[in-house]
Amino acid sequence: MSNVISSLVNSVIGFINLGFLLIFLILGGAVFYDWFIHKKIRGYINRIKWVTLQVHVPSANFKSAKSMEQVFVSLHGTYSFGIKPIEVYKEGKIEDWLSCEMVGDGNGVRFYVTAPAKYRNLIESSFFSQYPDVEIEQVEDYTKDLPEVIPNKNYDLFGQDYILARDSFYPIRTYREFEEIKEEKSTDSLSTLMEAMSNLKGEERIWVQALIKASGDDWKKKGESEIAKIAGQAKKEEKHGDFVGNVFQFIKNLIAAPVVYPTWKDAAEKKAEQAMKFLNPYEQNIAKAIGNKIGKIGFETIVRVLYIDKKEGFNKANLSALSGAFRVFNTQDLNAFRPGNGTLTSATKVGKTFKQGRLLERKKLLFEAYRRREPKLPISQKLKLQDSVLNVEELATIYHPPASFVQAPRLTQLEAKKGTPPMNLPIES
Repeated sequence: MSNVISSLVNSVIGFINLGFLLIFLILGGAVFYDWFIHKKIRGYINRIKWVTLQVHVPSANFKSAKSMEQVFVSLHGTYSFGIKPIEVYKEGKIEDWLSCEMVGDGNGVRFYVTAPAKYRNLIESSFFSQYPDVEIEQVEDYTKDLPEVIPNKNYDLFGQDYILARDSFYPIRTYREFEEIKEEKSTDSLSTLMEAMSNLKGEERIWVQALIKASGDDWKKKGESEIAKIAGQAKKEEKHGDFVGNVFQFIKNLIAAPVVYPTWKDAAEKKAEQAMKFLNPYEQNIAKAIGNKIGKIGFETIVRVLYIDKKEGFNKANLSALSGAFRVFNTQDLNAFRPGNGTLTSATKVGKTFKQGRLLERKKLLFEAYRRREPKLPISQKLKLQDSVLNVEELATIYHPPASFVQAPRLTQLEAKKGTPPMNLPIES
């Protein structure tokens, strides 16, 4: 009897040890996988050769943001249509991204695009096709004008990433709505932001970058489901229809066949049409707005904003002006920009203990993320980054060469365009 009990005990211990071994192997494998993928992706990113292109805005720019919308349509050409798993394992390959940037300081407001060098021709041709008078030149990265680490003994900063407050298929207020305000003198969607960036003095700087990565169609499918939900239609993966309704439709088509070409609608489609007819105006506007947004190409986007100044002159009034500049894109019933809680440099968002130390570390990480143009990645990151999908119309709203009527006194504009030399210009042999 004792031998049987001893055998059972040994078996149980063996199973327990085997369980611990399996758990150890699974956890160890997961840790190794994360380390391996992280190393591969970071290696891929570090191999990217970046260029900073300054976009010189013509002083006589009468084009609306609609032209910039077409530029973003062209820039969607960076999309890979899906990275294969083998490419991730072998190369660490991820979807490429661009950074569209606006920089304001005591010298004025300037526009840049920072991107992998292989996309330079695409960027230039996209701009020239819509803005023939614009000039683009490669320049040194302006972030190198400051120390690599901020805050430090001289400089302080405030910053945050802006993301959407609701699901990405809900739109923000776009340039089209600004242009509808005919009685206003200034209807450019960037007027408020340009004004805030034009009033900087001394060592003050406002940096704004929109990190954009071409998106697939998953967010659009969610939008379609939301429209169906609003219309009272149950979205099903397979539509089998309503048997009684189908029989009735068949008889109706049979009777009308000599006169009217037969039509056929399943019960779900008819239910959706009837539901849309009885939506109240508010619901109709929501469904239409979602439909308009998902009907255009989208980019996974993070809007990153920094205000930098010397410690002795740090002006918190500029923070309010900057925040107000982004509120003009918000709507009560659709979508709005909100700070990403993982990046907001506020003592209330860094935890309940060691607040000052954590806040200082977050500021340093956010400044580093701006300099590296770091988007949300499929690996662990020091900052908890979030992104949203903006379509080309929304991106053009927050980044475009401002129209000539924008009252920004220090907006750096191109007064004269370089010309090509005459064909018969004599040259020395």
